[in-house]
Amino acid sequence: MYRQGMRTQSTDISNLDTLDSNILSHLEELTGVWKYGTAKKVEFFPDEFTTVMLTTSDSPELPKILKVLELGPFITMDLEWYSQSQDSISIYTFCTADLCILIQQVGDAPRRELKDFILRNKFVVKDVGNDMKHLKSVFGYDFDFNYDDVHRTVFMKYHLKAGFDAMIESYANSEPTAAFKNKSIIFSDWDQIPLEPQQILYATFDCVGLSKCYPNLPEH
Repeated sequence: MYRQGMRTQSTDISNLDTLDSNILSHLEELTGVWKYGTAKKVEFFPDEFTTVMLTTSDSPELPKILKVLELGPFITMDLEWYSQSQDSISIYTFCTADLCILIQQVGDAPRRELKDFILRNKFVVKDVGNDMKHLKSVFGYDFDFNYDDVHRTVFMKYHLKAGFDAMIESYANSEPTAAFKNKSIIFSDWDQIPLEPQQILYATFDCVGLSKCYPNLPEH
């Protein structure tokens, strides 16, 4: 569990369908297991709930889940990997305006349907450099896909503060309900099963935050 300071309140999320701002205010004290193949509504921003589904790369439902993402106006993408496995990807996260799918890689072989999904869609990303290295390592060094990297097309172009927190502050139009971007989680074990609630919310917020800000960014 990821904690700072004294213990205040512990909440087991295992059987909860909704994680609202009151529950998330004790983010570091969340416990329990987010079951694979299940979804929860999460209040990342006040009065705005995003449906977050956790699944695995070997799920038979994965093709159907990916199809649902394609119904949105745009898709954001982010990746996580275990620091000791630099040639692999542990977590694929994809979000639309109100739906986020977190896919944990199981086994070494990449899923063909996942590669096809990335190839046939355009994605909104932020600073894709390291992600691209891992994608090429997993899917082949000739791998490429269609994306809008707002780090380059917006923040560098207009000489804006490029950090994630600065983007949220300037373009989300509201403050997050919790400090989801706990730096201690960055180097956690993204291959562990099950993932801890804090890991899931951290990885998801990367995409949710970008989805929230993207419509408000300067024209590009």
